[in-house]
Amino acid sequence: MSFADLAHELASADQWLIRNVGRSVLTKTEGRCGQAGTVTRTEYVGLLDELEALGKQRAQLLAGLTDQALERRLFDERFGETTVWWIIVRGNLDHEAHHRGQVATYLRIISDTPNSTT
Repeated sequence: MSFADLAHELASADQWLIRNVGRSVLTKTEGRCGQAGTVTRTEYVGLLDELEALGKQRAQLLAGLTDQALERRLFDERFGETTVWWIIVRGNLDHEAHHRGQVATYLRIISDTPNSTT
């Protein structure tokens, strides 16, 4: 995935979570290379702005969930019967960490100092 594809994928994952956290049956969504298409620098900055705004919406959503809401059971096509908490942690936050790792790897590859720890 390109940097734009990764930003698009992360935004889509947050949109999916925000849209679906209250449902009882969840269908999976899959990212693919090329989903963002060819983007200009301005469009890429727009993707990053959208990603930031969605992160804030996600944080507000998570802050408002009660223990009871987090323990609610549901069915997910990827994980089977599970809890809202599991969907958030495994289906969204872990997914985000995976893609952030991809970005970090890409940045190391294209940087002037690939072995840098900064």
